[in-house]
Amino acid sequence: MMRWVWVILMLTAMGAALTGLRRRQDATRADIHRLEGRLYRVRRTLWDQEPRLSEGMSAQRIERDWPTGSLRLAPPGADPTGERVAGRQR
Repeated sequence: MMRWVWVILMLTAMGAALTGLRRRQDATRADIHRLEGRLYRVRRTLWDQEPRLSEGMSAQRIERDWPTGSLRLAPPGADPTGERVAGRQR
């Protein structure tokens, strides 16, 4: 009789442990699904931003901004409003 009680108790403990493991497994699956959805949205956002970000590097924009892009560098202690010391060569 005691053996049967012991077997029933062990099977009940195993069932409870499996139920807990499955619950954790389902929660982990839900987290993975949520994170994959977030990753997809981030990648889509980056994909959408890429053309706008590359506009600044387009040949037309570089040619348009070239004349105003000269550097006005002066040595330390020099008057920065004076003659341009360094600039882009045209």
